[in-house]
Amino acid sequence: MKKVQDNDYFIYQYKLFSKTSVAFFKIAGGVGEKIYQYLTWKETFDGRIFQTLPLTVFRGKWGIRKQRINEALELLEAEGLVALIKKLGCKTRVKLLTPRAQLNGK
Repeated sequence: MKKVQDNDYFIYQYKLFSKTSVAFFKIAGGVGEKIYQYLTWKETFDGRIFQTLPLTVFRGKWGIRKQRINEALELLEAEGLVALIKKLGCKTRVKLLTPRAQLNGK
């Protein structure tokens, strides 16, 4: 059986101090950083598409309330880092707008 290399795991591909993650943190604080982490993690599975931010992850794991998520998304959208789709009665859908080279920490 072939041994899995460390580089195959997402955590080894994620650059903690990439330009993009620092920008998310500076603009929206810790909530912005968690949004960035979640969206880059989902991007590895589905590609770069509009995603919802589930409360089971944000509230359950990280203790982040819906109001703080929405405030951070407004700030990030104003800076051009994410695109939002808002519909009355539906969850807000989010998509990263950052260049892919920055997501890889280059």
